[in-house]
Amino acid sequence: MQQSFVDDQQGALLSQVETSVIVLDCLNDLNVSEVTTRTVSFIEALRAHGHPTTAIILTEGTPTPGDWLSRSISDDWSYPARAALRTAYEAIDDTNLYYVAAEDLFKFAPDPLVNPTVCGEHPADLGQYLVADFYVRLLSRIIGDRVSH
Repeated sequence: MQQSFVDDQQGALLSQVETSVIVLDCLNDLNVSEVTTRTVSFIEALRAHGHPTTAIILTEGTPTPGDWLSRSISDDWSYPARAALRTAYEAIDDTNLYYVAAEDLFKFAPDPLVNPTVCGEHPADLGQYLVADFYVRLLSRIIGDRVSH
């Protein structure tokens, strides 16, 4: 996955790529104002320039410290940005647009009390496995739906 600043240059590059799915994982690179002002227009630009029906996934990215246990533990900078991204997603009426909440990435953990991160900061081996497992399931569903139609 390529992190993006969700700007015109990134959009121009993405409009030239032939792909089944675009994953936008940009919250670490944007502040709340940028998420609010850029997300909808970026999706609209992708739709208008080369990707009218391509599946697009907006993702909050990996959970921040403590999210694996409880969202209230780590009430940090990312929550306003996540809320802005969710609001942008909900403002777009598009059946080929998907949303991944950060906490969903660890939802298939075999034991909810086992920390899938290193010191609550970055995904450990288990966390990386859980993130990969989540995306394999999601992408299989998205691509499978598109192939069967």
